[in-house]
Amino acid sequence: MRSRRDVAVVAALPVLLGLAGVQSAFGQDKAAADGFVGLFNGKDLTGWKATGKAKYFVEDGCLVGTQTTGAGGDLFGEKEYDNFELRVTYRVTWPANTGFWFRSQYQYDVLKWKSPVAFSGTLYCPGKMFITRNLTESLENRDGWNEARIWAHGDRIILWLNGTRVGDCRDKTYKKGRFGIQVHGGGGFKGMKVTIKRFDVRPLKAGEAPPADEKEAGFIPIFNGKDLTGWDAKPGWWSVKDGAITAQSTPKKPCRKCNYLIWKGGKPGDFELRLSYRLVGGNSGIQFRSLRRPDWDTSGYQADMDASGQWTGCLFEHTRGKVAGRGTRTVIDEDGKRTVTRIGDEAKLIKHIKPNDWNEYRILAKGPEMTLTINGVVMCQAVDRQKGKAAGSGILAFQMHPGPPMKVQFKNVRLKSLK
Repeated sequence: MRSRRDVAVVAALPVLLGLAGVQSAFGQDKAAADGFVGLFNGKDLTGWKATGKAKYFVEDGCLVGTQTTGAGGDLFGEKEYDNFELRVTYRVTWPANTGFWFRSQYQYDVLKWKSPVAFSGTLYCPGKMFITRNLTESLENRDGWNEARIWAHGDRIILWLNGTRVGDCRDKTYKKGRFGIQVHGGGGFKGMKVTIKRFDVRPLKAGEAPPADEKEAGFIPIFNGKDLTGWDAKPGWWSVKDGAITAQSTPKKPCRKCNYLIWKGGKPGDFELRLSYRLVGGNSGIQFRSLRRPDWDTSGYQADMDASGQWTGCLFEHTRGKVAGRGTRTVIDEDGKRTVTRIGDEAKLIKHIKPNDWNEYRILAKGPEMTLTINGVVMCQAVDRQKGKAAGSGILAFQMHPGPPMKVQFKNVRLKSLK
């Protein structure tokens, strides 16, 4: 990310080429079988032009950008593109602020930003700041290679980081421009280094539809859709109806004490859990990294949900109550001190929930960071390091909550280990 003044200088450089007929955008390119063309030849900077004081060079077949004095700069290609798909394989030496320009003025940011909270995979544009933000820090491999992916067609822009969609928007500000690489200036980034081994583009056809997200590689179904094999249920409360795990209370059969359907397959630590849920009335939740208690009870983190909308999308924990409210990122240090940052509007976020209907819940837990997403929208985040309270692994379970009559269902339950 950089100032509007810097971008204006870059935009003034002479460029005038179209996307059609991409065969050799930078002289040394070779068309790949999948339609992608390499914009970096692996040998030198032919076809690229540097501005500013950052250093760009080729090392071990990779394109490298760095700064050691606090002065930044950019490396831009010679050709303009309008509709395309770009894939960049990169790694970074931190602390850093870098990114990949496209259409000259948009940038796929690679950074860690405090206010507003934003991580790599954020979409930046001068004058607009962040158009979309990636709020999940753990999606990026800070010690190794990552893949940035950009799909831009007309005003539709979609971003992925390591196979996860992190941005999807419409913006008409810029329709065409060049690709580039940024090394941001600033004393806080002295010694930063971005290394790129792939910078490939594929032209898009007129009317080409956006790609579907990549297949769920590594996910394992943990509910068979037929019965409760692999789960431990309190007798009389849990069953399978219409292919979904189901629990229900009625005026004739009230629930007076919490009980949980507990997965018997292990105690996941770093993982991603995806499932569909439907809640009619009352309150429920998804336990993770939790302890098992007698009589089908648990204690630990809960991805919450309720019919009133007060708790849906919040992170609850039995000994501390609400850990992170909807629309917040809560960082808890070793002594229990909390730093809360607003990442979304609580009232607007609840509008993404479909009452009495099926919704998609996603829990991502990696190290101390936990992110709850519903229907593709980040609801809250927590980074929990509190001694004696934070948990790194534990059981998974679904909650049957006491109170007024309710019905909760879960289906399409898939788990992916991140270790």
